[in-house]
Amino acid sequence: MKRGKSRLEEELKLAKKRVDSLKQEVLYKTISNEKLENQIEELKKNLGMQFEIVSKIGSSPDLARTTGNILRQVRKKMRLDEIAILLFEPNDGRLRHFASYGLSKKKTRATFAPGDGISGIVFQTKKRCLIERVGRDPRFKRWEVDTEDYLDKAFLSIPLKEEKRIIGVVNASAQHISVDYANSLTVLAKTIAPMISLQQMKKHQEDAYFETIRRIMDFTEALNPYTFGHSYRVYQYSLHIADKLKCSPRERDLLGRGSRLHDVGKIAIMDIVKKPGLLSKSELKIMREHPLLGEQFVRGFEFLKDTVPIIKHHHERPSGKGYPWGLEGSKIPRLVSIVSIADAFDAMTSDRPYRERSSLDYAISELKKYRGYQFNEGIVEAFIENYHELEILLKDVKRKSKATDLNDSGFTS
Repeated sequence: MKRGKSRLEEELKLAKKRVDSLKQEVLYKTISNEKLENQIEELKKNLGMQFEIVSKIGSSPDLARTTGNILRQVRKKMRLDEIAILLFEPNDGRLRHFASYGLSKKKTRATFAPGDGISGIVFQTKKRCLIERVGRDPRFKRWEVDTEDYLDKAFLSIPLKEEKRIIGVVNASAQHISVDYANSLTVLAKTIAPMISLQQMKKHQEDAYFETIRRIMDFTEALNPYTFGHSYRVYQYSLHIADKLKCSPRERDLLGRGSRLHDVGKIAIMDIVKKPGLLSKSELKIMREHPLLGEQFVRGFEFLKDTVPIIKHHHERPSGKGYPWGLEGSKIPRLVSIVSIADAFDAMTSDRPYRERSSLDYAISELKKYRGYQFNEGIVEAFIENYHELEILLKDVKRKSKATDLNDSGFTS
């Protein structure tokens, strides 16, 4: 009987061991599965991030703004305090702010040479750096701002590499940055670097094309002493008005390109443009085709398509009596109205074959007289509100427009 009891106890012990072993195996597999599921979720998240970045940046006309929007989403998802991208500028050999979210204006002005500060060190070594309590690290420059905000914060800097070439860094700060988040941000850096590099190359190419067109415009205008420097002056007056109206950087860039090329259609009718004296009715009819000729020209360049309204409609009037379409009132885009006023102002204050230039006082009185009919009333008011300022602008622009090379277009690469 004792033997039977002893044997039963042994079997129970063995059974218990097998159960414990099975429990351990189940627990191990559960943990393994959870890790695998987490890895799959992380991969899905990273792939989703990559797809979103590629789709947004690849089709963006404004790379910095689109990148800033992506950084805003990343900052929110990862609960970061700040996130920024600095790009290396070969011209001055420094890392400069490109896009960010959460960074103050003062901090965006900070620049770093290779090897200077954590950003510069990461750029130089091409190695990721994650530092806890970064404010206590002597290498940290605090974005060149005197602050103790970073004493207990984590700071992550990741090199932006396009193949073997490094183009900048991604920086992020928060109370804590986990390894998982650091890895996700590294994926962001790897995804965004080639996209930024490609867009930069594209922009440089577009700037080169624009510069070529600009030089052709200046050359054709120089063939006639009465038109020499006209597009340059319209460009300068347009940007002055843009500053008065507090136009966005995107609007300012578009306005600059559009105003510089507003008369590009005249290249096709230079015989009429160069003619001294008044034009005949038939010649005037052909001259009025230049906005449409200009539209046809710029439509051949994808990067100039947004300038089409300026080139096509800069002779429209709020009264509907302009050309080529007779647009009226609010149907005329604001940037078009700006160029219309700048164009008319330069025409009045410049010599013509059939008359001498008008005075500033006369030009202002004409703008006032025809506001609401030929010119947008609000834009006229903004342009002429400071007589002394306008007087200085007129003299300065006239002086600069006499230069043999009007290379002040703001778009050279």
